[in-house]
Amino acid sequence: MNLTEVIAKVNRILSRKRTSHLDFLFIFFCVWTLISVGGEAQYYLFKFIGSDSATLYGSAFEDAIAKIPDLNKYILMSYSLHDNYNYIAAFLIVLTSLFFQSSLQIFFASIISSILTLTTTDIAHLFFSKTLTIQSAVECLIANFFGSPVISAFIIFLYCIKKNLLSLNNVNIKVRHLTSYISYILLCLFILIVSYYIICFFYRPTSINFSVSTSQDFSGNYFTTSERDDQRKTKKQEKKEEFSIFGKPVKIEKEVQLTGMITEINSKTKEDESYNITLSLFTNCPDDTIAKALPSESYNFRNVKSLKIKPSESMSMIRISDKNGYTKLTDEIVNLFSVKRNSNNAYDINKTNDGTAYYFPSHTDGGIYIATPTIDYEKNKNKKTSSFTLTINGITKKINIETERLRSSKLHSPLKCESVSINKLGENLLIKKSDAMIIGLFIKIEPNLKDEFYTPEISNGNSHFEIKGEILSLINKDINKDNFLKNYFKKWIYRGNSIALIR
Repeated sequence: MNLTEVIAKVNRILSRKRTSHLDFLFIFFCVWTLISVGGEAQYYLFKFIGSDSATLYGSAFEDAIAKIPDLNKYILMSYSLHDNYNYIAAFLIVLTSLFFQSSLQIFFASIISSILTLTTTDIAHLFFSKTLTIQSAVECLIANFFGSPVISAFIIFLYCIKKNLLSLNNVNIKVRHLTSYISYILLCLFILIVSYYIICFFYRPTSINFSVSTSQDFSGNYFTTSERDDQRKTKKQEKKEEFSIFGKPVKIEKEVQLTGMITEINSKTKEDESYNITLSLFTNCPDDTIAKALPSESYNFRNVKSLKIKPSESMSMIRISDKNGYTKLTDEIVNLFSVKRNSNNAYDINKTNDGTAYYFPSHTDGGIYIATPTIDYEKNKNKKTSSFTLTINGITKKINIETERLRSSKLHSPLKCESVSINKLGENLLIKKSDAMIIGLFIKIEPNLKDEFYTPEISNGNSHFEIKGEILSLINKDINKDNFLKNYFKKWIYRGNSIALIR
């Protein structure tokens, strides 16, 4: 029998049973809904039976953090065709029921077809997803054996709804059909909503309030999901703050240090703002305070709207000594932090991740000092060239510093901090400094037009510099005890998106 003959036979059956194609479609969707919900029940039931966990939640998710979708996503997932063969089983089960007349015949025929089709589609799914085992196959067979009578009874119930509505002869025939279709839709929604809230009741993580008592020095880490992306947040979610350190702009009390694999520094200025920038180059100056104290022949740029700096070395250190400036470090999936009390009876707060650091310079003391060690040489080579690539208002300039390996005779000699003249900065400047172990570039930042009015709130809309890289470690030093928790830590509201571990 070819495909055309099969379709013709199905049409004859539909005509003989006075069942329209639209009726078949709605009954198919109802059965598909029940099978999808049954698959969820099968998953949680066998997880509970086979788990050694002492809790219901732990039996399903073990040590993982559950992320229950919202109702809309749950409904869409129930009818997803991706990696899901339930619709095939539902179609074949409903089609089989059309070949029989009495309720008893339909009941037993649907039981047999349910067991056969569901087991076949389940094993096919397990096979293609590479999770097929004897245990999983047996679990599917058991679930289908006990679930098939429920499906059969449900199909008879659907036919009874149609039959009883069509028997209302005093109502227009179109209204009777429309009422049956609405009944099927409401029945599907009822099944999905009830199953969703049952899952939420037993398995959704609940909010808890707790306090943590720590010593003066403590550390920890917190994790966030990828759904922290601002484009995926609703307005209601945006109003809820999540646990964060340096997640919003915070004041620089004394100095900020940033170390890591810094790839570039970018300026982000408002349309009506620009900077006057002074560049100074130093060697063997690990500290910006030492470098700034030295006289230097610098290079000045006026009306700078855009600035990009790229160091050539893999690891760099940035120091920002701007008591009126602000800084922040975005949250990523993994965030490490620590709080340590220093000798000044204040606190140093550290945060490390792969995020982006922000620096909001003040009107008076703005500046960035980036220092790069030059001790990493290629094998069998005694010289190397390190560089800073600067793009200022779209014009690229490169500062190259040629250095040599440290000689054995100078192994125990102290480093001499020196300034280097760059008053003739061209497109490609080459400077030879054989004894340089560290090269540093200081960028003095002065706004061209100072704001007339004071703005108490700092946000990403303010002019700032973005420091991008990997394994960025930001330390804000000498923070007052009374301020560090209030201003540097966001209140933690847990809703399944973040979790913190404190040591």
